Amino acid sequence: MPAREPKRIYSPSAIEKWFDRLCSPWEKSFDREELRVGRGLYRECHVRELQLDPETLIVHRRNGREDVYSVVEWENGAPSVRSGTTDKLEGRALAAAGLYEAEELIATEVSPLPPDDKRPEPPAPDISPPAKPVPEPEQGPPPHMRLRLSATTQGVRLCGFWIEEQNEKPAFGSLRGNEGDKIAPRHREMLIRLTGKAKHAGFVFRPGKSDFILRDALAIPSFVRRDLPRWRGIFDVEADPRLQVFSDGVRKVSIKAKAREIDGKGVGLDWSAWIDGEVLARSHAQTLLRRPGHIVISPELGLLRIDAGQSADLADLSTQGDDGAQVPIPYYMLFSMFQSETLPLELSPELAAWRDRVMGPPDEGLVDLPPTLREYQRRGVAWMRHLLANGCHCLLADEMGLGKTAQVLALLATTPAEGLPSLIVCPASVVPVWKAEAAKFFPHLRLEALSSNRNWEHCHEPIIWVSSYTQLRRHRHLVAQRQFAYAVLDEAQFIKNPDAKITQVCSSLKAQRRIAVTGTPVENRELDLWSIFRFLMPGLLGSRGRMEKLAATDPKTLRERLSRQVAPFILRRSKTEVASELPPKVESIMNCPLTQLQNSEYQRLAREGLASFGDDLNKSVQERTLPFFTLLTRLRQTCCDPGLLPWTDCNPRQSGKIIALLDKLHELVDHGRKAVVFSQFASLLHRVEKVVREDFPDLPVEMLTGSTTNREKPVSAFQNTEGAAIMLVSLKAGGTGITLSAAEYVFLLDPWWNPAVEAQAIDRVHRIGQDRTVFIYRLIASGTIEERIEKLKEQKRDLFDGTVGRLADMSRFSNYFSSLADLMGTGTPAESDEGPE
Repeated sequence: MPAREPKRIYSPSAIEKWFDRLCSPWEKSFDREELRVGRGLYRECHVRELQLDPETLIVHRRNGREDVYSVVEWENGAPSVRSGTTDKLEGRALAAAGLYEAEELIATEVSPLPPDDKRPEPPAPDISPPAKPVPEPEQGPPPHMRLRLSATTQGVRLCGFWIEEQNEKPAFGSLRGNEGDKIAPRHREMLIRLTGKAKHAGFVFRPGKSDFILRDALAIPSFVRRDLPRWRGIFDVEADPRLQVFSDGVRKVSIKAKAREIDGKGVGLDWSAWIDGEVLARSHAQTLLRRPGHIVISPELGLLRIDAGQSADLADLSTQGDDGAQVPIPYYMLFSMFQSETLPLELSPELAAWRDRVMGPPDEGLVDLPPTLREYQRRGVAWMRHLLANGCHCLLADEMGLGKTAQVLALLATTPAEGLPSLIVCPASVVPVWKAEAAKFFPHLRLEALSSNRNWEHCHEPIIWVSSYTQLRRHRHLVAQRQFAYAVLDEAQFIKNPDAKITQVCSSLKAQRRIAVTGTPVENRELDLWSIFRFLMPGLLGSRGRMEKLAATDPKTLRERLSRQVAPFILRRSKTEVASELPPKVESIMNCPLTQLQNSEYQRLAREGLASFGDDLNKSVQERTLPFFTLLTRLRQTCCDPGLLPWTDCNPRQSGKIIALLDKLHELVDHGRKAVVFSQFASLLHRVEKVVREDFPDLPVEMLTGSTTNREKPVSAFQNTEGAAIMLVSLKAGGTGITLSAAEYVFLLDPWWNPAVEAQAIDRVHRIGQDRTVFIYRLIASGTIEERIEKLKEQKRDLFDGTVGRLADMSRFSNYFSSLADLMGTGTPAESDEGPE
């Protein structure tokens, strides 16, 4: 901690010299930032030593282990600064702090001028006619100054007056520096003494108003309790009696709200503010609500601040315009307030009835639904229709394979909106699926693909338009010109990144009814869900900043709060709950020993990685992100097949995984079984295809990757083939929008960190229409990074269900592993009680 009093070295002659200099407006020689930092150094007592001689002022401070100094000299009526540091701001700020210290020193050391002082006043610049003599300095008793302190909404105001022959003259006018007034010698001492004390207390001089103001709300109580009594012993002080209310410090204000309807357009909130059981005037409540979390200065009531717990919630619920008028908020925002434990809310009878309707059961007597829908799908349509009819929007998050597309199409078919078009946005690979499903089960629905400017020009027609996310982003300039009845986002996890352009385009869609559809609403972090609900119901989950802060400080509380807030608007059902006819799935780990070549390459990469990055995993992730993830990719490629490395040319049978896969396929093919093989690496699938065709020349082998132009062809061929067949699928291309229920076996060649990606792949096979047990095999390279991650996923499985089937981001390695060696397979996983941020 810095010492309260710096070491001061000075002489009487130096005091006299700097006394005259500091009467000038020297602060004009520094810019605003230099003064701000300098005042901070002065008030926080960082000045270590002050040396004052007639010509120079030298000020020292300690910055860490370094001694920093600045030298101030007086040139041409203003301070000139040179410093021992290369940081210009630091040097000049330290000089300003030294000048403030000098003012305080002079204010305490200078002697009052005696009444018979015969010293002439220093001559003023010759601006009068030459014939007019310069007047002699005034004689007489010492001057009398009266100070007036008043309480204002800006803070404590300080005015000064000279009392001469019962007349008052403003004392601070000559401090403005832009008038010809001179400060008489008999006035200087009192002004410099007052100025030093005022600045020390935190007052700031306002040249335009010729007064001082103390705005710092946290400094006001200390001034009233401690400094004001001392001032009374030095100066003639007239103090506003209301100042005493500030001595109690900051008073906590509680906020209550009454909710009512505003002309059927939304909800209005009538706020009231309370202190110690007494309600405050409406004007005080409005002022406090405009500044939640800030201290409000009231001359009548003192320093007021809304309770900290309430301030955070109020920041997300601003319902008052700049003119004080009510701004309606959506009805659904009441559910955000229901989850607040700090904001008491009283509902009008009409809103209480609305809430009960929303929370009540939907009408399931939907006789107009097609008989092809299963019972749980009929309930899903009824649930969506119920929420939309009551001014809310919804997220259909059924587990993959339960027919979310059919449910949404049934809603659009049975609850149409007259006169307006609707829009479905989905991945490009899923556009044909929507069209095919509509043609098969709802032939009267007219679905058209949006794929060009020509289409967009006609998209005002009251039909259902289907657009890929890519096409929507390309035509974002046309989105703002359209009004839709329904806006549906399929695979809504595509907008999980709130900063992505496609997320911003989707959030700007204008639609009467909004629906999000995804089996994995949370893939990586809680912010995924926030982004989806920003599209559905902006404001429901609060601000992004609040969510990110809570995710970093208290993820458990955040997950619990999210679960409560989204519960009325999200429907998630698992296959085990609603599709009891589905056969079970059996998941197994296939440990695949590394071949000699694999092991050699893996160990070499590990050694080079440790030599390059060191063992500080967190530092590597933060400071060398791209090279670090390149190393991880090379390690994963080695685990799969050393032939994926750009410098290695070898037979695919040098891969332990491919050897294990071929052994298993021999068994399956002999029994006429079908299998799907997934991988993140398309190049690995091509190498697998080569050896499969060598071992099974007559076996049908289909391939689906990102370069496949006709996705339906290989899927249809695989589904309709009699007997054994193999389907090779890249996770990126085949994770959504296809059905492979003809298969019984799933092989995951390179398990990914995020279980959601694996779940999407598995559900291509284990879905409605499957009538046999599905066997899933994860191929794991023994003793490698894959084994470490797989064990970690098992240990952290409890984290995945905290919100809505929450799945943690396994790529945030530093949350789970103590070192790089630990991650690569030579250490022990770090214990952790919480998931990633």
